[in-house]
Amino acid sequence: MVSLDSRSRAWSVAASVAVLIALFSGQAVAADFRIRLHRQQGKQVHIYHDRVQGGLEGTVEINIGATQCKPDTGEVLKPGRGGDSLATLIVLDRGGTKTTGMGQYSEAMRNAVGGFLESIVGKGPGDKVAIIDTAGRDSVPHRLGPTDKAGDVKAFLAGLPDPSGSGADVYGVANMGLAELDNAGCRLGAVILISDGIDPTAEATDKATDNQALFIREARKRGVPVAAIHVDRSGDKKADAGAKFRNGRARLVEVANETNGDLRYIAGDAQLETNLRQKLDDLGQLFSQVDRTTCTLCGKTESKDAALIDFKVKKGATVIGQSLTSPPPRISVAADDYGSCDLATTASTSEAGAVGPTCKVDQDCDANSKCAEGHCAKRRTLKDLVPWLAAGLVGLGLLLGLFAWRRAAKRRQELAAAEARQREASLREQLASAETARRVAESAALAAANREPVAAGSNRDADVDRLLNPEIVRLQSAPGSAETFDRVLKAGVYLVGGGEDVDLRFHSPTVSTHHAQLDVDRSGVIRVMDLKSSNGTFVNQTRIAPRLPVELRVGDTLSLSLSVVLQVYPIAPSGGNGSNVRNARGGRTVLGD
Repeated sequence: MVSLDSRSRAWSVAASVAVLIALFSGQAVAADFRIRLHRQQGKQVHIYHDRVQGGLEGTVEINIGATQCKPDTGEVLKPGRGGDSLATLIVLDRGGTKTTGMGQYSEAMRNAVGGFLESIVGKGPGDKVAIIDTAGRDSVPHRLGPTDKAGDVKAFLAGLPDPSGSGADVYGVANMGLAELDNAGCRLGAVILISDGIDPTAEATDKATDNQALFIREARKRGVPVAAIHVDRSGDKKADAGAKFRNGRARLVEVANETNGDLRYIAGDAQLETNLRQKLDDLGQLFSQVDRTTCTLCGKTESKDAALIDFKVKKGATVIGQSLTSPPPRISVAADDYGSCDLATTASTSEAGAVGPTCKVDQDCDANSKCAEGHCAKRRTLKDLVPWLAAGLVGLGLLLGLFAWRRAAKRRQELAAAEARQREASLREQLASAETARRVAESAALAAANREPVAAGSNRDADVDRLLNPEIVRLQSAPGSAETFDRVLKAGVYLVGGGEDVDLRFHSPTVSTHHAQLDVDRSGVIRVMDLKSSNGTFVNQTRIAPRLPVELRVGDTLSLSLSVVLQVYPIAPSGGNGSNVRNARGGRTVLGD
C-alpha cells in the first residue's frame, strides 16, 4: 500500500512536469525591445527600435491598428544585426577650393561633424564610425575607421587638408567607404552623406552616373538607409545658377528614396555649421543604438489618429520577440486603400518594377518625375502620349470608314429606289398606251359595224352592246359555299347583300342586308368594299376593314361572312375578241395583317 507521503511526492513531480511543459509549449516572450521613433512615407512606415541581441530567427509581423504592415525585403529584423560589428559611415564632399564649391564650407563641416561624432562615439557597445572624405577629384580620398574612440575622430578631422581641387566624385568615394567597411569586417548600420549632390561628370544630364547607381545598389544590398544632407548652394552668388543645382538635389533625393533613407536640407550660408550640427543630431537619434525595420501598409483602412503599433517576431505559433514599449507606440493612419498585401514590397526597388521612390513633395523627385500618392511617378511627356494618339487616330479612321460605308449603302438604296420608281412609271406608261390602243380598236370596230348594212335576222345590237359594255369578270360559288351563285359581271357598281334592293342578292341569314359593294372597272380592275356588315367580308380568308376598298384579282376568293364563298374567274374569249382576256387580271390578292 502506497503511503500518503509517497502519493504527495508523486503529485508534486507531476505538477512540476506539467509546469515545464506549459512553459516550453506556451507563448512565452524570449526578447522584448522598445520602439524609439516611427514615421510614415506614403505606404511605408519606418520603425526605429532597440537592437535585439542574440539574433531572432523568425517571422516578423507588424500590425498598425487593424491594418497589416508587411515587412519589406532587406528591412526586416535579422539575426546578428547590432552588436560589436555595427558602424555608421560618414561621407564628406568638400570638392572645390576655399572660396568655391563645397570647399568654402570645409571648416563649418569639420566643426559640425566633429562635434556630432564625439557626442555619439563610444557611448554604447559597438558604436563605431567610419569617415571617408574627398577634397576634390585631384586629391586622394582620406579614410578613418571604423573606430569607437572620440580621440581618433578629433585627430582625423583636424588633419584634413584644405580643399584645392575641382568638384568631387562623391559617389565613387562613397563606394570606396563601403569597401573599406567590408575589408574591416564591420556590419554597416547607416550611411550619412553630406554633399550638394553635383557630379562634374554628369552636370549636363539628368541621368545618374555609374558610381551613383553602384552606390545605391550596394547600400540596398546591405539593407541600410542612406541619410542625405543636401547643402543647397542655389543662393551662392559665386556659383552658376542653373540645371546642375536642380540635378544635384534630384540625385540626392534618388539616393535617399532608393535606399529608404532620409533627406534633410540646409542652406549654404553663414548658419551652415549650426544647422548641419542640428541635422546630424536628429539623425543620430535614428541611427545611434537603434535598428530600423520598414514595412508597407496594405489593405483598406479607416482614418485612425492613434493606431497602436504591434510589432512581433514569431517562430511558428510562438512569440519570441515583441515590442513592449510603455506607453505603447501609436501612429496616425489616413483612410485609404493601400492595395493587396500580396503585392506589398519595397516600393523603392527599381529592379522589381517598382512604382517609384517614396516622396512627400515634387521636389523630392527628379526633374522627370512628380510626387503622387507618396511615390515618385514619371511625368507624362508628348512621347508617352504617342500610343494614345495613334489609338485615337485608328479609332477616328474606323469611325470615318463606318460613316463612309453607311453613306455608300444609303446611296445604293436611293439608287435602287429611283430605278424601281422609273420601272413603275415605265410600266404605267405601257399600260396607258395599251389602254388607249384598246379603246381606239374598240371605237374603230364600232364604227365599222355602223357602216356595214344590217342583214336580216342579224344580232347587230347585241354585238354593239358587247363592244360598249364588255363582260369583265365572272363570280361563281366555290366549294363549301352555303349558296350556289354564278354570274358574269360587266363594268359598273354592284350592291351585294340580302336585301331586295341589291344588285347581287344572297339568301343566307349570315349575309347583311347591305353587306358589301363591288366596283368593276372597264380596265379590268375589280374592287370590293365592306359596308360595315355584321359578320364581315373576307378576301382569301382575311377579313377586310369596313369602308376600305380592296382590289380583287383572278383566282381570289370572296367570302361573305365565311358562309357564302365566291371565286373570281376570267371571262373566256369569244368571237375572236381579245379585250375580255386582257381584263381577266392574273395573280392572287394578298392582304397585310
